[in-house]
Amino acid sequence: MEIYWYTACSLFTTITEVINQPVEAINAPPAGAGGKTPPSISDVQRDKYGRPLVLAPEHCSKMKKYAEMYGVHDVVNWVKSNCSFAKMYLPKASCEEINVLVASCYKDDKQH
Repeated sequence: MEIYWYTACSLFTTITEVINQPVEAINAPPAGAGGKTPPSISDVQRDKYGRPLVLAPEHCSKMKKYAEMYGVHDVVNWVKSNCSFAKMYLPKASCEEINVLVASCYKDDKQH
């Protein structure tokens, strides 16, 4: 149980880092993008504050690393089954928003 607790803390700390950024920082195009918003951000679902519900690749990498390290093989379903735990780290996010955020890291993978 302690391993899963630590894993979840690590996963949601990563997500919390993104959620707590101002909208401008999340929506800002990456350096060298010529001022254009990447297509992957422009048409995604957004939360009630207008922030895109998609995690940056570096945050997805961290989440996948922790999941692998602690043996969480199906992160998307784990998060769906543990929304109340996730909300401890993202109290203003709905379960659906949390699910969308996490799933954004696995949209090109076979895991869902």
